[in-house]
Amino acid sequence: MPEIKGTDIVLLRKLNKEKDDQLEQTLFAKLSEQARDVYLHAMPISWTPIDIQAQIYEAVAEVMYPGDKNRIFKLHLDLAKRTYTGLYKVFLAIPSVQFVIKRAASIWRTYYNAGETSVENISDKALDFIVTGFPELPFAMRESTNAHIVYLAQATGKKGVAIKRDDSNREKWVWHVSWES
Repeated sequence: MPEIKGTDIVLLRKLNKEKDDQLEQTLFAKLSEQARDVYLHAMPISWTPIDIQAQIYEAVAEVMYPGDKNRIFKLHLDLAKRTYTGLYKVFLAIPSVQFVIKRAASIWRTYYNAGETSVENISDKALDFIVTGFPELPFAMRESTNAHIVYLAQATGKKGVAIKRDDSNREKWVWHVSWES
């Protein structure tokens, strides 16, 4: 079973407490007992079942952004902003977006125990981020990847960052990333 580190779950707990104490009660009503247990006890170094973490992302996004079709992306954009703060933010402003996305690809296996990543079709204003060997990568995790890539590209100073995900081949997930400057 594919697993993911609990890093974002820890951030979600903190984010939910900052927003509203009642938020967690609403969230708990949407989660299975197993998902609730993962939400409450995950640590940054914990490996959690990817389908359970995806369920948590979907439930939190629904509670925080009810009815918004981009709710999972918005949730993860908020998490990315919190993840890449302080020294990370300073270092992101220096390198190229190509360098940063290649680095993100190289650390994929630090957070996921499945899938191989690569960056292809690199040009001055575009690249493709690719995940292979992970056909069961849930929608919520693909949206999470969207948000993190967009945030990282913007953090390097790029404007007009756009991302188009190709979900047509479950053996090769592709994120086409482009930017204006």
